[in-house]
Amino acid sequence: MYELIRSKRKTLAVLITEQGNVQVRAPLRLSEKQIREFVEKHRAFISKTAQERQSAWQEKASFSVTQGDTLLVFGREYPVRFAEKAQFTGEYFEIPKGDFEAVKGQIIKEYKRLAKEWLPKRTYELAQEIGVEPLSVRVNSAKTRWGSCSGKNALNFSWRLILADRDTIDYVIIHELCHIRHHNHSIAFWKMVEGFVPHYQTFQQNLKHISKRLQRENWERPANKQ
Repeated sequence: MYELIRSKRKTLAVLITEQGNVQVRAPLRLSEKQIREFVEKHRAFISKTAQERQSAWQEKASFSVTQGDTLLVFGREYPVRFAEKAQFTGEYFEIPKGDFEAVKGQIIKEYKRLAKEWLPKRTYELAQEIGVEPLSVRVNSAKTRWGSCSGKNALNFSWRLILADRDTIDYVIIHELCHIRHHNHSIAFWKMVEGFVPHYQTFQQNLKHISKRLQRENWERPANKQ
């Protein structure tokens, strides 16, 4: 089954949503027969992809954290235990007892506190070593980018970066600091990165592993609680 959406487009396309729902987007005058033939031709791919996304969505929807689980901080798993408030002690990640959706915001707030405490300080330390000067360093809630450098050399890092180990964090910071000299991904840029992080590809793989984990976990908050 699929949802058919007609519009003033020129081509026929299939969109599979994050929840695994299938949408077929078609030109206004394209016949039903042509649409059915197109879907049938790609049925195997559509079915496989829809099932995978539906399964991933269900896993994400059922994600929760409670005592006995672990939370990732600086690349290491720390045991979760109940306490009055969410806080990282260096040995445990403490969270309030209760419904996960109700305490999720407090956990994120503690992650952000750690990120704001660590990332700007470390960025300025590395900036001094590299010989560049960022306009500012801020922590945000970006979901698809670990870090960014604006045209005016203002750096931003996602709080989610605090899940990575310190060497991987350093790579991301150095990556963005190198953009102060090269606002692109040119050969010169990558040579500069490699000069400070010879095996940066290893850290790129680390980030991919964390990204996959985040895709399975649900750290989204309702819009009115951002």
